Amino acid sequence: MGVRQGGFRCLCLGAGLLIAGSHAAISDDNGGNGVESGELEQSERQAILGINSVGLEETSYRFPVRYCPHERDCRDRGAWRVSLPQGLADAVLADNMAAIVPARYDRLMLSADGTRIETATEVTEIEESWVESFQFPAGGDLDAFTSHLQGYLNDQIADPLAELMAASRQARYDEMPREEQTRFIEERAREAGIPADVLEGLLSSAYTFAYHIPPIRGGQFTVRQIQRERADGTTYYVYRTSLSAPVHTRLTVFAFDGEAFEVYNIIDTEPGNFMESWAQQISGSASVTTRSRPRRDDAQAIFERAYAASFGDTVNALNVRLKDDEAFTVAAPALSADNGAVEMTVGNQENLRPGAVVRVTRVIDGEREDMGWGRVRDVGDSCLALPEDERTTTRADLVVDAGADAYDQVREIPYTGVFGRFGVGQETSTLTNGEDTDAGEPTYLDLGFVADFAFLRNNASLHGMWTSVDIGIGALGDGTFQGDEVEGGMAFRLRTGIEYRRHLLGAFYGSVGADFGVEGQRYELREEDLTATSLFVNPRVGAGYYFGPKWQVQASVGYHQPVSEDVDYDGTGDHPDVFEGGANAMLSIGYHVDFAGPFANSAAMPSERCQEIRDNGGQDPVSAGAGSQDFAGALACAQASR
Repeated sequence: MGVRQGGFRCLCLGAGLLIAGSHAAISDDNGGNGVESGELEQSERQAILGINSVGLEETSYRFPVRYCPHERDCRDRGAWRVSLPQGLADAVLADNMAAIVPARYDRLMLSADGTRIETATEVTEIEESWVESFQFPAGGDLDAFTSHLQGYLNDQIADPLAELMAASRQARYDEMPREEQTRFIEERAREAGIPADVLEGLLSSAYTFAYHIPPIRGGQFTVRQIQRERADGTTYYVYRTSLSAPVHTRLTVFAFDGEAFEVYNIIDTEPGNFMESWAQQISGSASVTTRSRPRRDDAQAIFERAYAASFGDTVNALNVRLKDDEAFTVAAPALSADNGAVEMTVGNQENLRPGAVVRVTRVIDGEREDMGWGRVRDVGDSCLALPEDERTTTRADLVVDAGADAYDQVREIPYTGVFGRFGVGQETSTLTNGEDTDAGEPTYLDLGFVADFAFLRNNASLHGMWTSVDIGIGALGDGTFQGDEVEGGMAFRLRTGIEYRRHLLGAFYGSVGADFGVEGQRYELREEDLTATSLFVNPRVGAGYYFGPKWQVQASVGYHQPVSEDVDYDGTGDHPDVFEGGANAMLSIGYHVDFAGPFANSAAMPSERCQEIRDNGGQDPVSAGAGSQDFAGALACAQASR
């Protein structure tokens, strides 16, 4: 395929394509006890050779429109057509590049000006490396996309990779001492024009990732007319237009076996349960409020916002599901294990976050034994661009410690930091008007999400902080007012909360926090409707227990205090018009979900501190931190030859 001798010829691979060098497995052969032997190795970096576009099965959609006038029934109002052009899909991909190819990988990027290769310690620029990109016309399903791409990989990429691997076998690479292996790699790297550590990964094996977007189904625009009041008491209307159109991105992983690329795995973002489905619906939604009634032209802008939000959340979900395969997780031997914590050398270079969950294991008589699990508290400065004596270690507090020791293996667990939860709660707040009616005291069923805020924001200063959002539907108790029966109906509440958790003993923890929200209640008095709404604050304390890294249960007690209320009564005469606060209790159970859902827009990108240090000549820049920057630009792939 036209290989240039002594040079580096590069192909731009489209259709959301990455080629990754091997991710070295962690040796479990550690002398039988995992402690006395020092053979336990740390997971190695992968080399990512390209991403620049997404495969699209459809590019045009027609979503129905539902219009809901103020205080009137909703009705269907035709449909709006929107488009998903390749340029938009590729731009959204670029916006998520820091999450798709974080600093744990070596990056090879192609642009019209040449190839840019980024490793942990250096950046290499190669000129005149542009070739025609892989093209896949929109309209093909996953099978057609996979077949077409596999043919392209084997026709265009497999041969030069096989040549390199054959050369390594001819040189008896695997039997060489490490020093000779290094010299061999350096010689081949000089011939190929790429960094030696990148080439070394390719000589072992290679993976290819391909992103594909199937048709978006079930989308619907909803336009709501909302009445608002000016300061002078006059009213006017605004229009809130919303769209829910979640994207179900698919990831096909190809593996290179030395001669050809074969399908290794296909990962989708189909929800695994009700809470994941709900989370995906939330993250795939967008809305806009306008003074005038929206038109078809407004639909495209709303769709683009919804698509960008949903695609970003599916990238996170795919990253989590990819890590179900240990070949794509980060692991390292424990440097020490005492005082309920373990230390390890991997850290921000490997994109660990505060709150990340890790498992500690040991191989005994050939069997892997679980020695506990914990959460990362302090992420070490493991940037390879730093001098070795300036790097720091990562510390993880063990939630469950079954005798972890130095040299045990510490491996990250796939984790989003978000849990779906179900809860039941009992309030003692009631309606009053100078006398207690006993009406109220709602019993709630709550559905919602709770998230590790430090993990979401990638910020160690938020360690122990959790945030939540819940929707509750409840039943109200009956009461009496001035001899008339107050018949309780339904109650509704929407609340968001913040709490601090501290581990007490093992998997038990205590918490203190508060909820803030809005509540609506509906009663019947003298055969007329009485509707009460309020804003409230609810300080609370609680205790919980972790049933492993992905299940938790919590009980809490608090005090529901209304801070403002509004009571509307359709009848005449005196009526209750005040909420009386009261104590409450709640029991909830939560389980890990692969989507961030309502927290998707709050999730920070991986830290780029290590790239900043590398680009600053190995010096720690004053402005460096755990923030995020978008990694823009087209990714591409490289083709190496002897």
